[in-house]
Amino acid sequence: MSIMVSVLIRTYQRPFVLKRAIDSVLSQTYSNFEIIVVEDGNTPSAEALIKEYQNTSPIIYECLYEHKGRSFAANRAMELASGKVKRRFCPYQGKASRLLLCYNNYLPIQSVMFRKELIERHGKINEEMNELEDWDFWLRLDSDTHLVCVPKVTSRYYTPYKSAEKKKRNLVLKNAG
Repeated sequence: MSIMVSVLIRTYQRPFVLKRAIDSVLSQTYSNFEIIVVEDGNTPSAEALIKEYQNTSPIIYECLYEHKGRSFAANRAMELASGKVKRRFCPYQGKASRLLLCYNNYLPIQSVMFRKELIERHGKINEEMNELEDWDFWLRLDSDTHLVCVPKVTSRYYTPYKSAEKKKRNLVLKNAG
């Protein structure tokens, strides 16, 4: 029996990137999954795209109709998820390390799998944080679980493409260390 896995995708005004993300999930060899898409915005720009997939793919879509932030969208996606996993994975090429996680956020948010019950024990993503919210979340989850690494590329991601936004994000990340 294969375990149901929920793939959580939060998006904001980027239907072309969302299409690429969904196509990537659908091209995987693992087949027991659902895709949860939460659109963090006041205009449902992804709604038409989602309709293209809904007859053939297990996609749950929700538009927040208000820009509430990355963390809120991630928490809403986790609430909608029904999948479960037994292990937690990361793309880091070395042995998993709690000490390293305390020093460096080496876990890209889109490549970590965890049991949903950990949210009940340690809480959701902090919605007051718009940067490094994933790091805070991993540290809380890691307090009673063991990391396991998969020694291969498990995901690809895109950072903001607007120059001003990218500079602002890099400055926040630099000052956090």
